[in-house]
Amino acid sequence: MSSRTSERQRVRKGLIDKAIADDVQPRLPRGSANFSLPLGGGKRALLARADGSFTAEGDHWSARTGKALPQGIDYNQKPTTEGSSQLIMQKGKKARIRTWDAAENKWRYTRTGVLWSANKQIEVIVEIPTLISGRNAGTGREWERVGWMPYEMSSLQVEKILVKESMTPRQRIAKVRELILAKASDTNGIVFQGSGEVHTVDPDREFRASLMETHVGPRGPVSSAIIQKPLASIIDRAAGAFPQRLEFLPYPEGLCRQAFNNKDDKCCVPRQMVEALDGYELAEIQDNFDDIQTKVYPDKKNKPL
Repeated sequence: MSSRTSERQRVRKGLIDKAIADDVQPRLPRGSANFSLPLGGGKRALLARADGSFTAEGDHWSARTGKALPQGIDYNQKPTTEGSSQLIMQKGKKARIRTWDAAENKWRYTRTGVLWSANKQIEVIVEIPTLISGRNAGTGREWERVGWMPYEMSSLQVEKILVKESMTPRQRIAKVRELILAKASDTNGIVFQGSGEVHTVDPDREFRASLMETHVGPRGPVSSAIIQKPLASIIDRAAGAFPQRLEFLPYPEGLCRQAFNNKDDKCCVPRQMVEALDGYELAEIQDNFDDIQTKVYPDKKNKPL
C-alpha cells in the first residue's frame, strides 16, 4: 500500500469519526440502494453496497459505533404474516424471519430473523430536563425556573436518538441519558441559550420522552407516537391491564396489540382484524361487517345494538 493511499484512508477514517461524534446517521440516498454516511461538503462514505457487501469504511464505522451494517435489511420495517410465519423484505425479496411452533408454543427464528431482531431500533424523542436562568438587561433582576428542552431544538446537534429494541429497559434508559449528558458535557451542561436565558441540563430530574414508530401500511408509511411521558414509563412500563410493551407479558408473540386498546367505540374486533390480517384497513373491515349484518338481520328492527 502506497503512502498516499494510506494517508487518504487515514483522512477518510478521521472524517467518519467526526461524523460519528456529531451523531450523523447513515442513510439510503434517494434513488440509491447504497448505504452511505454523509461527511459534509457534499461527500459521503459508502458503508454497504446494494448487493449487501460491506466496504472497509463500513467496517470501520461498525467497529466505532458498535452497530451492525444493514445486510440488505431495513431494521425498522414491520414484519408481514403469512400463515404461521413472519417475513420481512431483504434485498428486495421476502425473507422469513420466524415461524410459530405450536407444539413448543414459541417462535423459531431463522438466521435473518436473529439479525433483524438484534438490530431493530426505535426512535426516542427526548425532552431534556433543564434549569433555566436569566437576567433582565434593564433592571438587573435575575430569575431561575425549571423546564424542558426538546433535544432537536437544543444546541447539542443531535439528529435522532435510536435505541435497539433488543436492549433491556434499563440499558435503553442508560443509553439515552449517556448520549445526552455526554453531548452536554462539551458545553458545561448548557443545552440552549437565547432571549437572555440559559438552559442547563438537570441530571437529577427525570428525562421526558415520546416514542416514535413507523411502519409501511397498505397506503404507505404510518407513524405512531406516545407523547411526553417520563422516560422510564416509555421504556420500562410494568405489565398490567394496558402494558406499554407487550414484551413484558407471557408469550407476547401470540398477543394482538389492539386487544389492549381501551377506546370505547365498539370497534375492538375490527381493529384487531386489521392488525391480524395484512393489507386491510379499518374502514374496509367495517364495511364488510355492515354487509354481513344486513344479510343476517334484513329487518332493521331486529338488528342488535
